[in-house]
Amino acid sequence: MTIELRLDDALLVNAAGRHHAAIGIHDGLVVYVGARSGCPAAERVIPCDGRYVLPGLIDPHVHLGVEPGVPFSESFARDCETETRGGLFGGTTMFATFLMAPRDYVSDLPTWIDIATEHSYTDFALHAILGNAFDPSQLRTMHELGVWSFKHYINAYKPRREESADASLSVGRLVAEQHADDDVFYESCERLAAAGPPAISMVHAESAEICYLLEDRIQADGRADLRALADARPAICEDIRVYFAIRVTEATRCPLYIVHMSSGDALDLVASGRRRGQTIWAETCVHYLSHTSDDSESVGVWGKVIPPLRSPRDRDCLWQGIRTGVITNVGTDHVSWTRVEKEQTTTRNGSVWDALPGIPGGMEHMLPVMYTLGVLGRRIELEDLVRVCCENNARALGVYPQKGVVREGSDADLIVLGDEVRTLGTAGASYRTRSDFSIYEGWKLSGWPSFTIVGGKVAVENGEFALDRARGRLVPRHSSRVPLRTGAANAVDRS
Repeated sequence: MTIELRLDDALLVNAAGRHHAAIGIHDGLVVYVGARSGCPAAERVIPCDGRYVLPGLIDPHVHLGVEPGVPFSESFARDCETETRGGLFGGTTMFATFLMAPRDYVSDLPTWIDIATEHSYTDFALHAILGNAFDPSQLRTMHELGVWSFKHYINAYKPRREESADASLSVGRLVAEQHADDDVFYESCERLAAAGPPAISMVHAESAEICYLLEDRIQADGRADLRALADARPAICEDIRVYFAIRVTEATRCPLYIVHMSSGDALDLVASGRRRGQTIWAETCVHYLSHTSDDSESVGVWGKVIPPLRSPRDRDCLWQGIRTGVITNVGTDHVSWTRVEKEQTTTRNGSVWDALPGIPGGMEHMLPVMYTLGVLGRRIELEDLVRVCCENNARALGVYPQKGVVREGSDADLIVLGDEVRTLGTAGASYRTRSDFSIYEGWKLSGWPSFTIVGGKVAVENGEFALDRARGRLVPRHSSRVPLRTGAANAVDRS
């Protein structure tokens, strides 16, 4: 038998460890991992020369199709193409994006799946946002169509007391009906627990009422920089809602996935819940590991993200959380804003209250930033990177071991790390997604793939795109438990 592709002299790195191997690929799957002498002949051989070979990264937290004034189906189709294409240059070979339909998902869900299948260059999963207006009778059909993860805003984006639902509609504020009241969240967790694996409850944890109180005070003082946003949405607002989410999901016996954790103090709450036997996935995002609220001079208010960038102490706790296993997942909260779209609301050094929230380019930059700051910066090991960016994201989505690992029988989604050190510029030519700017402008980043292979096909080769058509598919999901560590994972040292 002659297989399609073989990688020779690879230093294969999975979350469990690393070893030298030849890797055989055929018909979209990894069919051999082992000594070169035992691998079949191949139509093409890529000599890795001892370079690292990793599973393709999975971005579990993406927002595609978010553009005010543009029909969702149109912007979603565009983003599925541009963002997955650009993401492949950074080694991202699967994504999970959030859909938003306050009342009715079922009517449009088959169309959205078709759009992503037609336009995406990578496989994908879908999350749905569940709020007060959602019709829970749709859950069974959504499960049948492949949607098992449901995000709740508890109670971020809750309308102010003086606002009606219509008044709360504005750029940068989600539709008020997407907010989930406490009783809605509790009942939702009951239903997801009853549905069984791989159903999972996701939460954006922030106390809207405290945020609004502090925001009004800070705006009255005339403050409008990046630090002002952090002071208006302090870590306590996240901590108290993380605690609430943990206790509700514990009471309802529902698995919990906490998105974009930014508070170092909240990690102890996660560790405590796990010690009681609860399944809790804890995700942070790349920008919380790379930037802080002290970075106004370099990124301006275009560093606005919600929850906000926090203190250097919080950033350091998050890195430690990855090392110890408290942080199980890393995503990007990716959006596709362009410079022009950002400037429509405010300039880089304008008012943070007017700025569009969201940091673009994450699908392209996740691996280089994590490799440069984490591995080369000696904050984490390469196996840790694979664990939080590949394996655990696959486990949380219910697609492991099909994804997230390079072993016989897994999908042939993998990357060969190259030697390139690239300085990101200020012009659009520096970027491969739709976005033409980045919070990493001027940064020297390593860890760019010389080869990205997706579904057994070479997608990127030495900086050139090699696929001739989109090939995405909605990946079926199944049960997958969080692999908990013991000992050091139970606490975070803040000394």
